Amino acid sequence: MDGADESLLIRRRAKEFGETARQAVEEGGSSYNNLTALIDYLKRLRNSDAFFGLSTLAPGLEDVKSEESLSKSVVTIGLP
Repeated sequence: MDGADESLLIRRRAKEFGETARQAVEEGGSSYNNLTALIDYLKRLRNSDAFFGLSTLAPGLEDVKSEESLSKSVVTIGLP
């Protein structure tokens, strides 16, 4: 395999990875679904007694009032 063939192969694989990543973040994709599940979990947690202990691990979450602000908080603090 010469350099030209290898570069074509690399470009093709990069395009395939890009398409896979795009699909993952679209509505219904795996990343989209996982983030939605995390947001739903955090919303349920926010409404439970366990939430009051979470604020020491992730300061600022106690002020979250909406799903949009929760999404921003999750991205901002980078929960594990």
